[in-house]
Amino acid sequence: MKKTRFIVVSALSGLLASMLLANSATAASNLTTAQQARVKSLFVALASADPNKIKSAKLKYTVPDSKAFQFADFVQNYYSTVQYFKGINSYGQPNNKVLTLETKGSVKVSRTSASLNSSYNSFDFTASSFTFDKSGKISSWSTKSTVDGKNKKLSTLLFEVDTTSSTGGLNGSTGYVYVQPDNGTTFQVLVTNSASNLKSWSYAGGQYGAPNNKWFKAETKPSGCLFPGQSAFLIAELNETPQIVAGTGAVFDAPIFNGCGDGSTSLGGNLRFITN
Repeated sequence: MKKTRFIVVSALSGLLASMLLANSATAASNLTTAQQARVKSLFVALASADPNKIKSAKLKYTVPDSKAFQFADFVQNYYSTVQYFKGINSYGQPNNKVLTLETKGSVKVSRTSASLNSSYNSFDFTASSFTFDKSGKISSWSTKSTVDGKNKKLSTLLFEVDTTSSTGGLNGSTGYVYVQPDNGTTFQVLVTNSASNLKSWSYAGGQYGAPNNKWFKAETKPSGCLFPGQSAFLIAELNETPQIVAGTGAVFDAPIFNGCGDGSTSLGGNLRFITN
């Protein structure tokens, strides 16, 4: 009798454990009311095109140095750069103009996903499978590809870069490479004018060299002008996705110019970096 009872109890325990695991998996794919609110607050900030609001939401709703934090940082970098260039003239000096933000985007949040439709198409995506830390802050998510319809972890789409060498008078620093849902790619790196004269870059030209020695045409935007000592993000858009391997080197050949505007001369330069 005792043996029979043990078998029955064991069977019931196993069934209960299976049910709990199933329930946990279901719960993990759905957002609670509190989680929906946090996700919505972050996405509304990303859609605002306001770098100050994005920074505030990044610090409030994402885990420090997590992939969610890095993505918000990546978006903030773009809008900060746009605002910066709106505020200077062709000689890198303040133009004293009243600055206006880029057009606001829109956001949709449900129990299972969140979508961002921004004024900058490279940021448009639908996210699901959000993860949170113990305090409820967002640490990551998966992004749905518009190419194959599959969900891909943010860790496989967003990479940090660290510049190892620079030429052309612009010293590169840190930045990101992001694989967009439509298979395009965005590269951004913080650069500082280390020369004694004005430096600029144009929309035209630019090439991204991948670790497998394949090159991809790029368009740099917004175009920028930097006075000696000034810093901004150089941002490039690719229509394709190059090979991206963590821990390997890559290079960006940039359309750098001596001077800004009329009278400037093409110089060129490159930024070599490690992808992390």
